[in-house]
Amino acid sequence: KETGGGVVEDVRPGLEKTVFVGSLPFKATEEIVKKHFGGDEVVASVRMPMRRDGRRSGIGFVEFHTAELAKAGLLLHDSELSGRTIHVRIAQPDAGSSELNAARFGNVAVRPKGCRAVFIGNIAWADEEKLRAHFAPCGTIEQVILDHDRETNDFKRSGRVIFDSSAAVEEAIKLEGSYIDGFPRKPLRVTYAVMHSDIE
Repeated sequence: KETGGGVVEDVRPGLEKTVFVGSLPFKATEEIVKKHFGGDEVVASVRMPMRRDGRRSGIGFVEFHTAELAKAGLLLHDSELSGRTIHVRIAQPDAGSSELNAARFGNVAVRPKGCRAVFIGNIAWADEEKLRAHFAPCGTIEQVILDHDRETNDFKRSGRVIFDSSAAVEEAIKLEGSYIDGFPRKPLRVTYAVMHSDIE
């Protein structure tokens, strides 16, 4: 089955024992992912779909020996693998492209249909103008949102940029790993974002 972005998915029966993993570092291998989730005693198999151009897609499917082990694997949601924060959830028949399920995390590795926004992580400071300037060459920006904690209002070092077209989003995705001038911290994480009602 092919999803948006030229990614070919391989989703088989037994989803109750399988988790979907998003935002995988492109240098991660099946063995690295298996070790992260507990090794051979816990993990039955790891599948990492490839793009049609032969590159890794940044998503994967980890099948555990039992459904109970799969549920335990969910505890690794937001854990760090090879320097990148990964997202973990129980796999769905359309894992990787379903906006309904991806909304739990707000960002996904595979482009949702009609996507016009990107999620950005590792933002050093809450500077909307610098963020807007960094992504301006990608296309017309409709809105920039910086994420803050609802209770403390602390900046969560993440945000979203909403464009006027999907084409602009594709250009923005290419800025994965880039740095904003004056932000000498970590390279930016840039993934497709789900359009929630609060940012429309």
